[in-house]
Amino acid sequence: MTMHTHDDFGMATAGTISAVIAGASPDVALNGVSYRSGFAALEEVVLALDVLYGVDTGIRLDRLQWAADRLASIMGFPIPPLKPVVGSHQFLREGPAEVSKIIAGGADADFAALGSSVAPSLTGAQFHWVWASHQSNTIIEDVANSLEIELDSV
Repeated sequence: MTMHTHDDFGMATAGTISAVIAGASPDVALNGVSYRSGFAALEEVVLALDVLYGVDTGIRLDRLQWAADRLASIMGFPIPPLKPVVGSHQFLREGPAEVSKIIAGGADADFAALGSSVAPSLTGAQFHWVWASHQSNTIIEDVANSLEIELDSV
């Protein structure tokens, strides 16, 4: 039995995962690319099956980000920033404590404290940070230290 869904109501991934757990073979597409509103996104389905249900799909999860980015580049069809799993905001952080951990290089090992469901390395991604309005002197000091720059006291 095959599960063939389109994402007309934003529920293709959930429906597809349920079908797989019940024994069906899914139709999926990288980045959910298809006509109308697309199929269930391969990257969302395989990551959920692995992380939530312990199902080994045989897909290399650590290549998901690369594959999604490559397809977007080939098609000229950008990935929405808020897209689950491979969107550019999936691992984007701005909080001072989070940014300090990212700068220190230990962010991937401590991903839960950074508010993620999975470590970015699982999908071949990495944490990124942006300067936000609530940054602190600690961030300035952390960046300077990471660049081996000595700051004068103010």
